[in-house]
Amino acid sequence: MATGVLNVRANPSINAARIAQVFLYRSYPILGISADGGWFLIELRDGRTGWVSARYIYRVDHSPVPVVQAASSNQSALPNIEVAGVATAELKIRVFPRTGEQIGLVPNGALVRVLARNSNGSWFYISWQGVEGWVFSPYIRLTNGRVIDLIVR
Repeated sequence: MATGVLNVRANPSINAARIAQVFLYRSYPILGISADGGWFLIELRDGRTGWVSARYIYRVDHSPVPVVQAASSNQSALPNIEVAGVATAELKIRVFPRTGEQIGLVPNGALVRVLARNSNGSWFYISWQGVEGWVFSPYIRLTNGRVIDLIVR
């Protein structure tokens, strides 16, 4: 069964964090190849770089690409993150997934790590500038990953 979606990893390993996904029939510049030839380093549309498995790539240009060490690649703004999002409004960070004690404030447009969700997905547990807590999920637009990828906390 083909899904039409390919995971982009922070490092050339199936165990590395997924930082993005790319879709079938889209082209991305290839910046390098892993030493074992099993992974390509690509440039995403937003300028970040990540690794994709060579077994799922069809190259139209077969010119040589340099061998790249994982440590030297330009990692995403949030390295090793499974799920990330952007605040679409100013958000109060709370101790519990409900209104109550506020422990921080996320400005509109801030990029946050999304670590977990509550059972119905109405609240996300996030990390932003060293503060971890709950925010109301309708005001977070996911940029990497999906709600289903989050653990329930």
